[in-house]
Amino acid sequence: MVDQVENLLKRNIPAAAIHSGITQREIDVILHRCIYTNDIKLLYVSPERLQTSSFKEKLSKMNVSFIAVDEAHCISQWGYDFRPPYLLISSIRDIFPNVPILALTATATPTVVNDIIDKLKLRNVQVFKQSFYRENLIYNVIETEDKMGKLIRLLKQFPGSSIIYVRNRKKTVTIAKHLHALGFSAIYYHAGLSADEREARQKAWINNQFKIMVATNAFGMGIDKPDVRLVVHLDLPDSIESYFQEAGRAGRDLKLSYAFLFFHNSDIDDFKKNILISFPDIQIIKQTYKIITEYYQLQIGDGENEIFPFGINDILTNVDISSNDFYNSMILLEKAGYIALSEGIKTKSRLFFLKDKNEIYKFQLEHPEWNDFIKVLTRTYSGLFTEYSNISEDNIAQKTNLSIEQVFNSLNSLKELGIIDYIPNKGENTITFLKPCIDAENIYIPDIVYDDRKKIILSNADALISYITNQTKCRSQLLLEYFGEESIIRCGRCDVCVSRNTVDLSKLEMDNIINVIKPLLREQAMSENELLEHFSIMDEIKVIRVISWLIETNKIIRLPDMKLSWNK
Repeated sequence: MVDQVENLLKRNIPAAAIHSGITQREIDVILHRCIYTNDIKLLYVSPERLQTSSFKEKLSKMNVSFIAVDEAHCISQWGYDFRPPYLLISSIRDIFPNVPILALTATATPTVVNDIIDKLKLRNVQVFKQSFYRENLIYNVIETEDKMGKLIRLLKQFPGSSIIYVRNRKKTVTIAKHLHALGFSAIYYHAGLSADEREARQKAWINNQFKIMVATNAFGMGIDKPDVRLVVHLDLPDSIESYFQEAGRAGRDLKLSYAFLFFHNSDIDDFKKNILISFPDIQIIKQTYKIITEYYQLQIGDGENEIFPFGINDILTNVDISSNDFYNSMILLEKAGYIALSEGIKTKSRLFFLKDKNEIYKFQLEHPEWNDFIKVLTRTYSGLFTEYSNISEDNIAQKTNLSIEQVFNSLNSLKELGIIDYIPNKGENTITFLKPCIDAENIYIPDIVYDDRKKIILSNADALISYITNQTKCRSQLLLEYFGEESIIRCGRCDVCVSRNTVDLSKLEMDNIINVIKPLLREQAMSENELLEHFSIMDEIKVIRVISWLIETNKIIRLPDMKLSWNK
């Protein structure tokens, strides 16, 4: 939202965004301008804002002439990124029954399009659809055990702006630092960074202070950078929709660009496993409900609309359930309408050491009163010297035998001393019971939350795996078919098309490859991988075919150490 608003302001279009990175005072000023001075043309808000009655009350006082819903696929349970708060958008109809609504999405199958129309209660619907075909974007999927080796070769061939997507925050840091050590201009981005830090890193990349952004899927929403030449997925994306959207951030200036996805068979196994983990067995969900109601000593019929402080470590003490199962069960209980979790539960406090390890050791010697506390921090949380890491004050309190208040005071004192940067969780951790307490055995999780949603996600996963493992059909054709668009024309340039084209390799292409291989192998023996280093990664399939032909025709011989040599 911030990036889009900045671009609008540069074009002299008055716009503002209400987001988690601004203070309540700033929010009040923006809403006052919308209601009374009427000098904001476009107001950006997240659907979650509609959960608050105060915002809806102020919204009703605005002179709204048009409503636009971006990322509208999030309103559909059939979509890859279903977000229940999007369902609240239709409530605006009650406030502005005659205001036209525009729903926008870059990734919607025909089923999702129909669901968007239904959920938003659209009337007199007109559907405008642009082709999903990106003529300037070439898709490639490569199975490899040496992802970093392939990545480095790619980055050497593409000096322009690049995005590298990985699945977890730690990888963004380690890969960015590794690339930086190799001389690449790289920076990292993930949701665990503060709002200011995320914004600063995003701006630095957009302004070409850094060429390579290593990021989780938290990066990219609303990014308007036209000259991205390369997008690489080192881990599997969540779905075809998310892959299409993330890969599609390359080549928005319509110049030739590339999207690469590297995978190994173990990635597919892990991908399926993680999906199943997010849907604990129903009995585990019932067990979780029983744990929390017993912890808060609720009797059958009690607890409706009651709010309690929430400390996950206290609740999980002496109970037989994993933290992953407990957390995922709580999310499902919330979606089913039994409880409401404050945002504080879903976000954590963050901590980062401002001094290096030697300076911290010196500080501990000079201030022995801090020695034990700092030891607990460094032994409990890895990565505190390299990145902002999530911490739990509850956990620290247990390990130090201090009260929560003493932990807060200690962390703030270390911050004042310039030892750490401590970003406390903004909201109080609370849990609200939305319904009267019932027997855990009577807990019912609706199909839309559990069975149907699980089937949809597994079906989307199968579609992604089918796309990745496909070796016979053009990548662009597969993507178009998934989004309900027919195409009889192959792109001719993806890895699958290139593989098919090499059967009819022209004499000129073959001669050009042989002219590189021959002098190299005459000078010294090399492995196939060493030979491939001398070619573009896009030509690998062609080169491998030529090497095979040269071996078959005895132009190249294989030595006892399995290296290749030109047959003199």
